[in-house]
This record gives sequence, C-alpha cells and structure tokens, in this order.
Amino acid sequence: MVKLISYIIDNIVDESVNIDIESKKESGNEEITITVPEEHMGKVIGKNGRIAKAMRLIANSKLSTETKKVYINIVAKES
Repeated sequence: MVKLISYIIDNIVDESVNIDIESKKESGNEEITITVPEEHMGKVIGKNGRIAKAMRLIANSKLSTETKKVYINIVAKES
C-alpha cells in the first residue's frame, strides 16, 4: 500500500521534495502517515481535499484480505 501512495504523491509533487511515508498496522487496520513540507501541502491535499479523498478511496478499494480499513493522515513537516 505504501508503494501505491508513494507513486501517486511522486507524480503530484516535484521529485526533489522530501516526503516521508510511514505505515502502521493495528488490529487489522492500516494507518499511513504522509509527512510533507508545508509549501507542498496544497498539492497533496488538493482543492477541497479532492486528491486526499481520492487517495483514501484508492487505498480502501485495494485492501488486502488481512486489512479492514486504511486511514491516511497528511501532516506538515516542521522546518
């Protein structure tokens, strides 16, 4: 799942941007945390959150059998 989210974000923002993606699995759910520099938050979230919603929809539609739900959190990287 991390590879899929990484692929989507790499095509949205510039390649030179340092983005961290972490994944945790707890009780059958997967939580993905995307850490993005503040100046690129708008590109990753999208207008009215459309890109973030689309990433969540894609992630939940590609669930594996052991995962119940995928949560995607987007946080700003501290300078």
